Amino acid sequence: AGIFSIGTVIDDNECFFLSCESSDFTGEFLALNRTDGTTLWSIPGKSFMNVLHQECLYLIFSDDKKLYYLIKVEKSTGHKLWHHQVSDDLEVYSINSREVTLSYLSGKKEIILSDTGILLHQQNAGVSSS
Repeated sequence: AGIFSIGTVIDDNECFFLSCESSDFTGEFLALNRTDGTTLWSIPGKSFMNVLHQECLYLIFSDDKKLYYLIKVEKSTGHKLWHHQVSDDLEVYSINSREVTLSYLSGKKEIILSDTGILLHQQNAGVSSS
């Protein structure tokens, strides 16, 4: 199946990063050369969130089993640095150079180290564990 819509476009003055959809749970994330439009790299799957932070992209993808993952990718190569499974009730996220904070509708909260993807802290609806 082909692409039926483009979700988001990020322009970093070097590349265009496009979140393309081919169904509710499938698609492709593309990095295109800004000059000639050639594809530099791609990642299969539907991307629901795309954030460019420093020299990396943070993307939330769903796979063919409808599982969701936060992945960190080098923007120049598309190389996946780490991934972390997230629930489909993810409500709010924040990203800085030290950590990624994920807050869920259920009350669960996770803090992940930005550089390694290691879970630093998890709090389940009122219960805290480190």
